[in-house]
Amino acid sequence: MEMKMCNCFKWDKSIIHIEGAITLAHVHGIEYQGYPFKYCPWCGKELIDTNSNSPLVTCWCGKPISELTHEELKSAFEELSKLYLDKEKDIDSVRRFFSA
Repeated sequence: MEMKMCNCFKWDKSIIHIEGAITLAHVHGIEYQGYPFKYCPWCGKELIDTNSNSPLVTCWCGKPISELTHEELKSAFEELSKLYLDKEKDIDSVRRFFSA
């Protein structure tokens, strides 16, 4: 099955929790029997393929990136940087768990 994603802010901030739950269930032999998301549960847009050439973030808080002020861009960058660092910490903790 091809991975899908959304380029909204809430997807990036929230999907990591769902992915973690799916991974934990899979480790314990529990397979998901439901249907995959077709639309983003947070913004309602149709999901895109992860291997598409679409930009990962096209809007921030409902506003197109091209229309953001300098301060809004700075805030977006800081929030995305924090999300990236949080994901790195989660990945490291999963690696430590499985290597123990």
